[in-house]
Amino acid sequence: MKMKKISSKLDPNRTSSLNHRGSSKSTSSQPSSSTTGPEIVVFDEASKKKQIKPSTVHEWKSFMSSKISKLKDKPASKLQKNDEEVEEEELNRKNDKELQELLETSKLLELYTADRLTGKERRKYNDKKIVELGAKSPKSIKIPTPISLGIQSK
Repeated sequence: MKMKKISSKLDPNRTSSLNHRGSSKSTSSQPSSSTTGPEIVVFDEASKKKQIKPSTVHEWKSFMSSKISKLKDKPASKLQKNDEEVEEEELNRKNDKELQELLETSKLLELYTADRLTGKERRKYNDKKIVELGAKSPKSIKIPTPISLGIQSK
């Protein structure tokens, strides 16, 4: 198989490509104009670099520091809050306090009733509390089928 050498004059308006058989095919994307040479493009890598803000560098260094106190040195930016937001926050704080008191009261009632439980009831209560805290539920007791059906029918 012989390879043909294809030479073409460099014309920015004209492109040359080869098809799958090796013959050349020329297409013109724009009308030919009188250009004398190729266009020169200057690439400056320094302008390509990403500019880092000094504050970002300082934040990164303080984040990577082994001293935790450096993270808290920067004062938090305080946003100006309007009157509606201040009133809403105050209302939320009040509601949070009421909810906390309600939860404490319900826990006290639960503890009071738990003290009065006896035997099986206390064990069931403790198992239920442990499951609520995230433990696995205890395995069910293996009972023969006729007995379990009799218990369920009661």
